[in-house]
Formats: sequence, structure tokens, C-alpha cells
Amino acid sequence: MSRFIWGSAAFLGAVAGILYVPLTGALTPGVLTVGVLIPAFTGAVIGGMTSLPGAFVGGITIGLAESLSTWASGHYHIGGQLIQDRIPGAPSIVLLTLLLVVLLARPQGLLGQEA
Repeated sequence: MSRFIWGSAAFLGAVAGILYVPLTGALTPGVLTVGVLIPAFTGAVIGGMTSLPGAFVGGITIGLAESLSTWASGHYHIGGQLIQDRIPGAPSIVLLTLLLVVLLARPQGLLGQEA
């Protein structure tokens, strides 16, 4: 059963890579890291690594936070410039700040249990 699970995880990861690379336009070593891995890990940690519903809630939270920060950085100004012009990568900063706040306040995640 363990070999089957590892094999299916490898297969699904390969399929995800094959489907994602044409969207980015380049096959580089870290192509999935910033766009997929960091937000997915952040969502899992925020919701709780031991809770499947928590990971779902964390994923929804991360999606909303990233969308809202992308929208806000394109519509609001700081000192006459758009936020996205003054602070490149603002959505990533918001995600990592949210991760840091949750880890400091509740290390097991929002719906996770003590290990």
C-alpha cells in the first residue's frame, strides 16, 4: 500500500508538472516552487497539517488573501505609484506574513491538533 501511494503521488506530481510548465513558458528547476509549492504549503500549515478540513480552509484562505493582495496592489497607490510598482511581489509578501502570524499565534494551525 505504501509503494502504491508513493507511486501515485509521483505520477500525479509528474502530471501536474507536465500541465503547469506550458503555462509558465519555461522549464526551470524551480518552476513550481513560487507559484504552487509555497502557497500550497502555506495553506496546509495555516489550516493544520493534521486536519484535512483545515487544509481546505487554509487553501481557501490563501487563495482569497493572494487574490485580494493582487487586486489591491494594482489599484492602490503609495506616494503616487501603484503598490505593485513600488513593492514587487506583494502577494508573496502577504502570504509569508500570514504564515508567520499563524505560526507565531497557533503553531499547529487553525484546525490542527497538538502533536
